[in-house]
Amino acid sequence: FGDCFDDDDDSSQPGSSKKKRKKRKNKNKRSELMAIVEEFDSKKRENRLNRFREFYATDNAGGKKNKKYMKKAKNRGYVLTGDLALDWEKLKIVGTCETLEKNYFRLNCAPEPEKVRPQRVLEKTYAMLLDKWKTDKDYPYTNDQFQSMRQDLMIQNIRNEFAVKTYETHARIALECGDMFELFKCLRQLKYLYSI
Repeated sequence: FGDCFDDDDDSSQPGSSKKKRKKRKNKNKRSELMAIVEEFDSKKRENRLNRFREFYATDNAGGKKNKKYMKKAKNRGYVLTGDLALDWEKLKIVGTCETLEKNYFRLNCAPEPEKVRPQRVLEKTYAMLLDKWKTDKDYPYTNDQFQSMRQDLMIQNIRNEFAVKTYETHARIALECGDMFELFKCLRQLKYLYSI
């Protein structure tokens, strides 16, 4: 029953009740701090979501910048889904970029065809990457290039044998280097590609 009561006169272990109270107090402070952090994060996410809602809203909602963006997006044939993401299946982009090497960058707006490599260029990039991998084994560079290739495949809605080969090769290299994050991303997409 000694554990059930908070007794200050615990003579068998001097200072144990003070330690328990201090521990409980620290735990309460940590949980309060976590609650504040979670509240801050959720407000931050909500503000970001609202900012993007305003940006992608219909012409009725925004100012000149929004109307200009929406007009440009419609002229390029971009289709926005209800959750403010691009609908890649309805988006008809054919890349015109001839550069073999292109660093991966996270898209924060609709892609431009001049910055996307078509499949014939991606096939040359694939061959070049395999040769470089066999000689250099430079994983950060190879990973970056494969991520960029995967992005170009997704943007153009390329879902054929070449796409499967690209994802399989990237998955093998990621597994060889112990990069489970990239491996699981590749496997998730491969599961989808195998099903179609």
